Amino acid sequence: YYDLKLSKLFIITGNDNYVLSYDYNDDIIYYKYSDNDKDIDEINPHDSIIMINDAQIVKMIESSEDGNIRIWDFHHGLLLKKIFVSECKIYGICLWNNNFLFATCNDKSLKIIDLKREAIINNMIEDTTIICIKTALHPIYGKCLVTQDWRNQIKLWANKF
Repeated sequence: YYDLKLSKLFIITGNDNYVLSYDYNDDIIYYKYSDNDKDIDEINPHDSIIMINDAQIVKMIESSEDGNIRIWDFHHGLLLKKIFVSECKIYGICLWNNNFLFATCNDKSLKIIDLKREAIINNMIEDTTIICIKTALHPIYGKCLVTQDWRNQIKLWANKF
């Protein structure tokens, strides 16, 4: 992640039970993001990380295999929101815009989450588990989703409206 305001480059890694950010320029750990509410013996990888600039704050949104989405104040290491999404593992996440987030879970669901209301507003079931999800701009369909599942099948999801 490159922070334009600070003119600094950061490397961000998802790990078992936490996320780490590294200050690339100074060659140091910047923050360790962990909410420490789980038993230390339980391993929950943090699989997907998204960075957004929201007004005066840089937010880091990350998924965990404990079924939660966490939103952090990136530059202060503070947990801003923790949204329970599923009893199952969450793999990929993707922002549609600053209000809506897609999350893929190992129960073969694709969930749409309203970040302001902290609520799941749609739950679609697929025939296999989606592990990766991204947005793409298609020349005919406009903004779409692209997903990859466990079988390496890639799908293009277009808005019919």
